[in-house]
Amino acid sequence: AQGGHNFINGSTSTIIAGGSGTNIFVGNFGGNNQWFENAGTIIVNGGAFTVDPRDANTNSGFTNTATGTIIINVGASFNLKRTSAAWGGTAAPANMGTIMLNGGTITAIDDGGQNVGRTNQNSGIISGNGTLAIAIQNNAAGTIMASNGTLSVFSVVGNAGTWVAKSDGSGGTLLFQSGGDLGGGTMFLTNA
Repeated sequence: AQGGHNFINGSTSTIIAGGSGTNIFVGNFGGNNQWFENAGTIIVNGGAFTVDPRDANTNSGFTNTATGTIIINVGASFNLKRTSAAWGGTAAPANMGTIMLNGGTITAIDDGGQNVGRTNQNSGIISGNGTLAIAIQNNAAGTIMASNGTLSVFSVVGNAGTWVAKSDGSGGTLLFQSGGDLGGGTMFLTNA
């Protein structure tokens, strides 16, 4: 991180969170609220990894860029934490890269704690099995693919993208926990 500026995990950098504890990046540097950009790799092997840009509004507080990869393994949680004012006042955090769930969870946290109604914009790829305990806005360029088990989706708040349940040898199931706007998107069942 640059002193007094945002935090960028560069395209050749890797952050690994392991163990059963909590790992937190707090975006309050020099008294300023700073956003977090992942252009590299984040691997969450256990416990919770929390990105907390506080009131940062630039770059939606958190962005996983087109070169960014986030891997959340069994029993691990990737948490997007912002103040309630930041969640309500600017565009939602965005995924333009790749998020792979291997039995892990993505969730949102605001001033009141976990809030599965907070939104993540997806214009990249979210794949695997685990839990999306966050509202998903799947944009036209976005793909969400269940593979190797069940991908549980808590809420869909806008959809123009693609949903895939991959039924190769390991099987993939999309499980929608509540209603939502599946609108103009496309749904596939594939063996490929």
